[in-house]
Amino acid sequence: MVPTIDNTRQKYVLQHLLTQKVNVVAVGPTGTGKTVSVSDLVLGGLPDRFLGLTFTFSPQTKAGVLQNSLMSKFDKRRSHVFGAPIGKHFVVFIDDANLPQKERYGAQPPLELLRQLLGHGGFYNFTGGIRWNAIIDTSFVMAMGPPGGSRTQVSNRLMRYLNYVSFPEMSEVSKRTILNTILKGGLSQRGVKSEVIDLSSKLVEGTLSIFRRCCKTFLPTPSHVHYSFNMRDVMRVFPMIFENDGNSLPNEEVLVKQWMHEMQRVFYDRLICARTGNSLFPSLMMNSRSWATRVGTHRWFPRADLYLGISCRKGSDPTAKSVI
Repeated sequence: MVPTIDNTRQKYVLQHLLTQKVNVVAVGPTGTGKTVSVSDLVLGGLPDRFLGLTFTFSPQTKAGVLQNSLMSKFDKRRSHVFGAPIGKHFVVFIDDANLPQKERYGAQPPLELLRQLLGHGGFYNFTGGIRWNAIIDTSFVMAMGPPGGSRTQVSNRLMRYLNYVSFPEMSEVSKRTILNTILKGGLSQRGVKSEVIDLSSKLVEGTLSIFRRCCKTFLPTPSHVHYSFNMRDVMRVFPMIFENDGNSLPNEEVLVKQWMHEMQRVFYDRLICARTGNSLFPSLMMNSRSWATRVGTHRWFPRADLYLGISCRKGSDPTAKSVI
């Protein structure tokens, strides 16, 4: 994880709360680093006395499955009392906590089970009779996105037991820092020439510019529900570029053409009609030419479309080459 001012502050607050055994919920839009930040802390960023457990909810998560999964991790401390091993403390991370579907009367059984555990210190066991099981030395940290789509509004009966840590959209400085660090570091490790790597900052600026335009122009509607863009889309532009080495990426022209192809694949191909596509492509070309002209590379865009093929050879990594 690339450290920035934003995620450093958020991880500091999370670490302080978790070491004080406080129940926490991390809330924010998709692609803001909630899962990565919390996972880093729960699975190794806390003192040795803390043991991390992770669960990921889905719309089909059932309360019985969650209860059985939790009980399989707990140690029996004494009669009808369960929890972490002696001298330890469990920190249970639940990702996508607001995904379970609501039942007929509006309740979400997995979340109601957690509400009972947080509010009353345990839950009932129905195996061999109805018995109350107390849970000790355990705290919870959850991550959830804003309501919408398959994500639901969580009842305040549960949320009142949790301390909120907000993960807002990353600042432009943080986005540039993360993308430049990943792109430059990845290309330098693959032995790409320094003059080619120097162009990566221009590619980052162009990617973020098109991303902002897509977020502002192409909004989700009932007929275009998939017009939802976030930082994960930006990150999908670069993986194929990372597969290059010094031989497959000999100069700036090849890098720019591969970037253009990936931008079309991630953003342009999501648009479902010619009218919206024709409004994005000129922006992509204009944005590219605006900085390409400054470095003398405007001749690299003679065509309106680019076609790259993935070539795979035995014993070598796949590479992308222009076929038209």
